[in-house]
Amino acid sequence: MAKIPFTVSARTARLIGQENFSNVEGAIIELVKNCYDADATVALVIFDVIYEGIPNELDSESYEKLLSENSILEKSYTAQEDIYVLNKLKKPLAEELSSFFSKKNSLYIIDNGEGMTDTTILQKWMKIGTDNKLVDFRSNDGRIKTGAKGLGRFALDRLGEISNLKTLPKEHKTGYDWSMNWLQFEEQDKTLTDINADLDEIPHLDFEKEILNTFPDIDEIADVVKNPDYDFSKGTIIKISNLRDEWDITSLQKLFKSLEALIPPKELGVFNIFQFLLQNPQDFGEVSGHYFNNFEYKVEAKYIADELKIELVIHRNELDVERLEKEFSDVFKLIDSPDPYNLASLKKEQFKITKDITKVLKWRKEDSEKLLKSVGDFDFNFYFTKIGKPSADDFKSYPYLDNDYPTITKSFDKFGGIKIYRDYFRVRPYGEPGDDWLDLGKRQASSPASAGQRIGDWRVRAKQIAGVIDISRISNPELRDKSDRSSLIENTAFETFKKIVVGIISEFEYDRSRILHPFYLKRKKETEKRKKEELRKQAEELAQEIIAEKERNTDNKNPKSNVDSENSLQDTADIIEKKLTEQSEEKENSEEKEESEKDVELRLMRSLASLGLIVASFDHELKSISNNLEPRLRYLEKHLKTIIPKEKVAQLPDNKNPFKLISHIKVDHEKLKGWIDYSLSSIKTDKRKRKNLNFGKYFEQFKKNWKFVLQERNVELVLSGNSSKGNTIRAFEIDMDSIFNNLLTNSLEAFKLRREKYQRKIEITWSSSASSVEIFYSDNGIGLSEVFVDPDEIFEPFVTTKRDKRGNVIGTGLGMYVVKNVVEDYNGDVAINLPNQGFGVVLTFNKRKTDG
Repeated sequence: MAKIPFTVSARTARLIGQENFSNVEGAIIELVKNCYDADATVALVIFDVIYEGIPNELDSESYEKLLSENSILEKSYTAQEDIYVLNKLKKPLAEELSSFFSKKNSLYIIDNGEGMTDTTILQKWMKIGTDNKLVDFRSNDGRIKTGAKGLGRFALDRLGEISNLKTLPKEHKTGYDWSMNWLQFEEQDKTLTDINADLDEIPHLDFEKEILNTFPDIDEIADVVKNPDYDFSKGTIIKISNLRDEWDITSLQKLFKSLEALIPPKELGVFNIFQFLLQNPQDFGEVSGHYFNNFEYKVEAKYIADELKIELVIHRNELDVERLEKEFSDVFKLIDSPDPYNLASLKKEQFKITKDITKVLKWRKEDSEKLLKSVGDFDFNFYFTKIGKPSADDFKSYPYLDNDYPTITKSFDKFGGIKIYRDYFRVRPYGEPGDDWLDLGKRQASSPASAGQRIGDWRVRAKQIAGVIDISRISNPELRDKSDRSSLIENTAFETFKKIVVGIISEFEYDRSRILHPFYLKRKKETEKRKKEELRKQAEELAQEIIAEKERNTDNKNPKSNVDSENSLQDTADIIEKKLTEQSEEKENSEEKEESEKDVELRLMRSLASLGLIVASFDHELKSISNNLEPRLRYLEKHLKTIIPKEKVAQLPDNKNPFKLISHIKVDHEKLKGWIDYSLSSIKTDKRKRKNLNFGKYFEQFKKNWKFVLQERNVELVLSGNSSKGNTIRAFEIDMDSIFNNLLTNSLEAFKLRREKYQRKIEITWSSSASSVEIFYSDNGIGLSEVFVDPDEIFEPFVTTKRDKRGNVIGTGLGMYVVKNVVEDYNGDVAINLPNQGFGVVLTFNKRKTDG
C-alpha cells in the first residue's frame, strides 16, 4: 500500500498563523515578547508614519509622484491652484485609498538580544509551529520563554506585506539579512513548500552603527543605543513595510498604553521598552511600569500549592497612628482586640500571617486537595485605596491619613484592576478597564455594608484595587493560553485559581473591617449620645410648654404650686424623654435590621414562595399520576401473566425478568408517592396557621414523611422523648419543617462524606421544663468540617462547604442560617453541641404560659 503525505496550502498555513493575532496590538506585543525570549534588556518599537490616514491636501510634487504609483489618486483629488484637495469619497474608494497610504508607512522592532545564526534562522525561524520554545523553555540567561506555539513570525504578516530582518549573533562578526514578501501566501495553488524567503550574509556587521545609520539625526533613539546600560553589540532589527493598518496619534497612544501594561511594575520588571515616532520623537519614549507609592493597603501574597497554604504580608497605611494614640486611645477597648488588630500591630505598619487555603475557602481538604494543587504556585501583590477623599465627618470619626487622593485616583484609573503576568509578560485581557474578571462588583453589590459596620461583611469594589498576579509556564502548566492568545482557557484549574485569588482578597477585606470596626462602634456610640442629648433637650422644651400651660390654669400665688411645678417639670421631661428615646431606638433598630437582612430574606422568601407555587399548581396532576400508577402496574402484571407464565421466566436474571422489573417499579412508586404526599402536605394551609404544636407528635409524623428516603439511604432515625402536653409550643408547623428538614438534609450529605462502612444514625431527643422545650439533634456523619475555625460560622448566610468536583459551590449556604433565624423568631436559642463523632445542635423553644 502506497504511503501518501498530506500537503498544506500556503493560504491555510497563513490563516492558522494570523488567527493567533486578533488585533494589531497583539501582533506587536508578540514580537516584543520574542525580544524578551532572546535575552534582550531593551526593545525599541519605532514608527515611521508618513501618512496618518488619507491626507486632505497634497502638494503638486507629492501628488505627481503618488499618481505615478497609483492612478486612484486621479479619482480622489481635485486641483485647486498649486495644491490637490481630497474629494468626498464613497466607501470602496476610501478603503482602497486608505490602504494605499498605509503602505507608505513602516514599523521597526529592534532588540539587543542574542541575535540569530543562519542555522537558527533555517531550523527554527523558518519552521512554522516549531516546538523549540516548548522543549527548550529557558533562555541562556535563565528566562522562561513566553512563546510556545511557534507561530510568532506570522505577526509580521499581520502587520505588513514586506518584512526585512537584520541580525547579528552574540560573539559573531558576520550578520544575516532575511527578507520575506508575505503576498506569496495569497498566490493560488501554492503549497507551503513553494513559499521562499531570501537569506544573505552581512560580513563585518557593526550592529550599533547599523541602528544609528538607519535613524540619523534622531537624538532620542541615539541616546538609548549609546546608553552604557544597554549593550548593542548584537541583536536584531526587523523592518515591516507596506503596513496593513492606519496609524494615527490615537492608535499610537493606545499601543503605548498597552505596552505600559505589558510588563509589570518596575519593582518586578527585568526588561525595558521604548516607543518612538520618527516624525515627532519627543511624543513617546520609555514605556514604564508604575509604582504605587500612594496606597492605603498593600498585600503581598504567595500561594504554595503543595502545602495548600497562603503566606500574606499585609502593609497598613490607612490610619494616622499618632492621631489614633491622641484622640482614639480607648477605641480598641470597645471590643476584644488581640494581635494583629490592636494599636501595637498598627504601629508596626505590616505583619505576616500564614493560612491554610482550605480554611480560607471553606473547602474540605479530602475533596479539594488535588484541585487546589493543580493550580500551582503563584505570587499576588495588590494595592487598595478608597478612591476619593473621605468626608469631613469620616475624618472626624476615623483617624485617616490625609493622602494625596487626586494622584491616587489618577493612578488607579490608569493602572487599576487585577492583571495577570506570565513570566513577566501580560496575559490579556485581565485587568483592562471594565474587565472585572473576578466579579468583585457582584460581590460588593451582594454585601454593601460599609467597612467596619460588621466584621467580615465589607467587600472591596473593583475600582479600589490594583494588582499583579505572577504565574509561570513552569509552575502553572494548567493555566494555559487559548490558541488566539485572547485569554486563558477556562478549565477547572483556572476556575480554582480565581477562587484562590478571591480568597486572598477576602483575607484583606476581613483585616480592614476588623481594624475599622471599633471606630464604627465609637462613632455609633457618640451618635447615640448626641441623639440622646437632643432628645433630652426636646423633652425639656416640651415639658416647659406643658408646665407653663398648667401654671396659667392654677393659682400662681400658692407657693406649693411652684415646688410642684419644678417636680412636675422634671417628671414630665423624664417621661417625654423616655417615650421619645423608645420611639427613636425602635425606629433605628428596625431600620438597621431591615437594612442588613432585607435582601437575604426577600430572596429566600421569593425562592421558597416560587417553589411552593409550582408544587401547588401541579397538586391535581401529581395526585392523579400517583393514584393511576399503582393500578396500572397491577393490571400490567395481571395481563402479562396470561401471556407469559411466571414460572417460565423465573430463571432469568432480575434485569431481564419482566415480573421482577414490575416489582422494582412498585417500590420506586412507593417512594415517589411518599415524596409527592410529603411535598403537598408541606404546603397545606393548616401548616401555615399558628397552633399548639406537640413535638412528640410532630416528630412521629416527621419520621413517617422521611421514611422512604431514610430507608433508601440506610439511615436509622431514633426518636427519644414523650408526647405529653409539656412538650407543646405555639408555632407554625411549616417553621418547624424549615428547621428539621434543613438539619436532616445536611445529615444525609454528611453521611455520604464519611466514606466507610458504619450504621448511619440520626437521633432526636426532646425534654421539657416549666418554661421551655429543649431538643437535641445529632447525627454520626462526617462531622463539622475542620475549615470552620469558629463553629458558629455555619449560621452565617451563604457559608457552605458543599462543592462539586470543579470546586463550584452547589450548596445555598442558607440551611443553617434559616435554622438560626426561625429559632430566634420564636425567642429561642440554637447552639452547637458536637458529639464524639458527627454533628449536633441544641434547640431551645420557650413554652406558652399554659398548654391550653
